[in-house]
Amino acid sequence: MKPEDNPQVKAALRPDEDILWQGRAFDAGLPLQIKKTGGFIQRLRAFCSTSAPETHNAAPSDCIYVLTNKRVLQLQAGVLIQEWPLMLGMVQKVETDPDGSGSIIFDYTQPAGRGETQPCGMMHVDDVASVHAKLAAAIDAAYLASPWT
Repeated sequence: MKPEDNPQVKAALRPDEDILWQGRAFDAGLPLQIKKTGGFIQRLRAFCSTSAPETHNAAPSDCIYVLTNKRVLQLQAGVLIQEWPLMLGMVQKVETDPDGSGSIIFDYTQPAGRGETQPCGMMHVDDVASVHAKLAAAIDAAYLASPWT
């Protein structure tokens, strides 16, 4: 399905936004073949690891990230749950796994319970280097288009 054909993504867009990239999050730590095929093993691992402390920044497999010319959106089960405006310096770091997938960590945090915070960003996306390059280009274009530059 093309991004513009997804009704949940379409509903989350503003009239002046264009989709530059859209992708689904993968469960961290799974081999690439399982990440791409999903199925029983992926769901079982996600179910068994929900209370594990090392999964604090794991994105659910029903999570969709959308990069537009104005912001990054995170939808879960078709509902917009987070958005980040494109800003200079918003990318804190990029974590790359051996298979090329990884996470783009933003300079934001969110509550994780008991007074703790966890990082925000585009967690566990395929071909993270390509996504990071598209995000960097979108940030540059948004900054150059700003009337305050």
